[in-house]
Amino acid sequence: MQKSLIVPILAIALALLCGCSSDELMGGDLMPLSDKSSIHLVDTITINAYTVREDTVYSANSSYLIAGHLDDPLFGKSDASFAAKFSNTSYQVFEEASQVDSIILTLGLDPKNRRFYGDSLAEVSLSVYALKSRLPHDSVRVYQDFDIKPLISAEPLAVEQVKLSKCDTLVRVNLGSDYARKVVRCCLDSTFDEQCCGLYFKIEASNSMVRFARSSDYTEYTIYHHQEGDTASSEVSFSIASSNPSVSMYSHDYSGAEFSSQLDNPCSMQ
Repeated sequence: MQKSLIVPILAIALALLCGCSSDELMGGDLMPLSDKSSIHLVDTITINAYTVREDTVYSANSSYLIAGHLDDPLFGKSDASFAAKFSNTSYQVFEEASQVDSIILTLGLDPKNRRFYGDSLAEVSLSVYALKSRLPHDSVRVYQDFDIKPLISAEPLAVEQVKLSKCDTLVRVNLGSDYARKVVRCCLDSTFDEQCCGLYFKIEASNSMVRFARSSDYTEYTIYHHQEGDTASSEVSFSIASSNPSVSMYSHDYSGAEFSSQLDNPCSMQ
């Protein structure tokens, strides 16, 4: 019996000797020798951790744009919406005699990752508003609590019922001929940037979040138009260019969450 214990005991002793020593510093092999002399070693450290609310999240020009409402029993209630500037990136122009046929908005869904959070079988109501004034320039830092209300029109350009389970790569919305004619007029007299400031997107009354791609082959609106005597419509497309600002707004209500009593509470150690 004694002989059988010798090998395990020697192995444990060797591991202890090689594993650490009183003068060894974790990560010490990554430090230059000149820095080690200023480090004081301790054998005990106490770390206190608790959950704090993050309320200054930079939210401009994100790669993905999220809209919707999600009520999660664990994490509480979340709301998200976004706004973006669309430009005539194809450099096409209208002529004075252009007659508008329609304007169709397509929003590309996230092509690689999860497109929906929550109930993917739900039908959501997507509202699209025109912006009355410009979004902040790229040089201005915009956070998630940005107040978009003063910028949006009183009535939506369109409200589209979207069945999430039937969406593959895009959501299609007809913005109406009145807005299309306004865009054409602004392009003709070069006031597009001042008058067509962008669009705001909000999903009403749902328990789902939808994740759109900011720039894709589908995130654009297209105006179909014709000249007198034309046998087919021509088209001009507007999309979110890399230089166009976009802003995401989102908020969280943690009052019903399981951890709400521990939030921002230094006395509640986790």
